[in-house]
Amino acid sequence: MSIKSLTAIAGVAFLSCTAMAQELPVANPSFEETGKRPGTIPGWTTFSNAYLSTETASDGTNSLLTYGCFCGDYQASGAFTTDYTDVDPGQIVRCTADLLSPSFDSIKGNSNWAGLKVEFVGEDGNIVQLGEARVLDGLDPAMIEDEWVEGSLLAIAPEFAVKARVVCIFFQYFGEPGAVWFDNIQLEVADRNPDLPLINPSLEGLWNGQFNGWYMYANCFGEYFPVRSGCCSAKMFGPYNKDGSGQSGINQYVQGVVTEGEAWTGSAWVQTPDFDTIKGGTNQFWLIVEFFDGKGNYLGGELEIGLDGQDPDLVENEWVLVQTTAVAPKGAVDVQLVCQINQENSSAGAVWVDDGSLVRGGDPGPDDCREDINGDGIVDGEDLGALLGNWNTADPAADIDQSGIVDGVDLGMLLGAWGQKCEDEPPASNCFEAQVDAGCADPVCQEIVCAIDAFCCEVQWDQSCADKAIANCGG
Repeated sequence: MSIKSLTAIAGVAFLSCTAMAQELPVANPSFEETGKRPGTIPGWTTFSNAYLSTETASDGTNSLLTYGCFCGDYQASGAFTTDYTDVDPGQIVRCTADLLSPSFDSIKGNSNWAGLKVEFVGEDGNIVQLGEARVLDGLDPAMIEDEWVEGSLLAIAPEFAVKARVVCIFFQYFGEPGAVWFDNIQLEVADRNPDLPLINPSLEGLWNGQFNGWYMYANCFGEYFPVRSGCCSAKMFGPYNKDGSGQSGINQYVQGVVTEGEAWTGSAWVQTPDFDTIKGGTNQFWLIVEFFDGKGNYLGGELEIGLDGQDPDLVENEWVLVQTTAVAPKGAVDVQLVCQINQENSSAGAVWVDDGSLVRGGDPGPDDCREDINGDGIVDGEDLGALLGNWNTADPAADIDQSGIVDGVDLGMLLGAWGQKCEDEPPASNCFEAQVDAGCADPVCQEIVCAIDAFCCEVQWDQSCADKAIANCGG
């Protein structure tokens, strides 16, 4: 039986820690030790409908059974570790667990979900931040039933965190049915993925308006609607400074992963809804990839204007993928992804951001036929096979939306492009050089030059025509 892996990540910006894999203590990780009182689980505190089960297990003979209480619109059941694990700010930890939703009591097809949380607490015992990952999601049409699925949550301890605990959670919506079993809970010190280094790219684990792994500034807040995936997104609107201009946004700073001369591609999904649109104003959404040396000094980057309020064709109420690629300059060591709204003239309106990504390497834009995974020029069954074969991995070819995980969103994009033919890019312009034949490869430039001198299109594109192209086509 193949156990597939689903990885989600959450944490805090500007802190980094590198360490070899080191296990952190989790008492009774496979629920094999039983309490003196029937149903109790040493090392764990259960809440709502969570019970020791001997029906199935991925490790040993026992597991944790969870299901909803059927007592309200939104309700959580589960268990958390009774004892806390010591952590240091900036320490990255990975929590893993095996989860099972059987077909005879599945959550598939409804809104219920089950997953992992890591709660970071301060000296006063209050939660500072939390990491969260949905492992089994009933809304995912490809959710696996009848097999134990390994879920993984990567989290980074925020400033002021001193301890952490693990939570196995089942979330029920509107009394919908289904159950999930948990087993084999592990916690270890870990590192970022150096090629996909963002922590919490899909903006999960909202706590006190903040997202793990991200620094939020000015008028940027976590929201539960609209969202593209998971629970949450980031809403941002202008800071309304005295001069009417300024920026609000969210960013994540990653240390020590960059080599000068290599390309890095950042992306995010963004929308402006009609009830709080930027359309008709001067606000813009900016996506920025920027580089720094090891001391935090800015070295350069690239900016992409993803939404522009002055664009009469600006689309409202739809998620739009925005991407930009930047090449690391000399001396670059660190990289930062920035998603922000730029306000001018106190212009009104807001944008929502979800599912960010930062990937080592150049990356084609959203119109470059990413759904053609095998590159044979058509979106068909072979691409579907390639996607399903890389399900729940971070394979960059199959991860169509570049969210860091191959999931149901990528499947939906592929099916939406089914049968699409992907043409090769047009050849680069040769209009600035003399040619043996008439005309050149750029039809726009060709039209401009031939309007000046018909000889260039009727007889030969000689050096005189090339000179006219240089003078009139931006050469």
